[in-house]
Amino acid sequence: MDTRIKKAIIGAAGVIIAAVILAVIGPIIMKGCRETAIERDGIPRSELEQELSKANINLSELGPDKVGEVREWLLRSDPAYQFLAGSCLKILARKRLIGIVPIPLEVIMDKYRMELTGSMGYVPVERMKALDEDLSKLKIAIFKTWKERNTGYSQTSFDEVISSI
Repeated sequence: MDTRIKKAIIGAAGVIIAAVILAVIGPIIMKGCRETAIERDGIPRSELEQELSKANINLSELGPDKVGEVREWLLRSDPAYQFLAGSCLKILARKRLIGIVPIPLEVIMDKYRMELTGSMGYVPVERMKALDEDLSKLKIAIFKTWKERNTGYSQTSFDEVISSI
């Protein structure tokens, strides 16, 4: 057999083997990358929704389609939502918002953007961090969202609407 044909066969076999290995190992590698990147302050993204619920925060009040959309942002596609959720949990560590009505994360985001920039337009994570290093604006956004849904209460600040878990 001609040397060129042998090299071509060996090259083709190498490409096929590489494709098979990539098809098998690629998803495992990508899953590992996602899992490494899915933590926010030590909380895996897969647990953010549950932890938010413990703090009396839900994803949305606009029905299952919107909840699914916010969940997608939180788990996979929107670093700003991931930062927001982690930051909410950070300032509510071992605490929860009082009241019967959970407050929606998507509304907190809208109010947070308003506090940061005066607009509800998208704000990248880096800008959020720069504009609110101590998360005081996030506390204001959480309180405003809470107050809209809990009108029968007399509380006037963030610190008055949290209790220990």
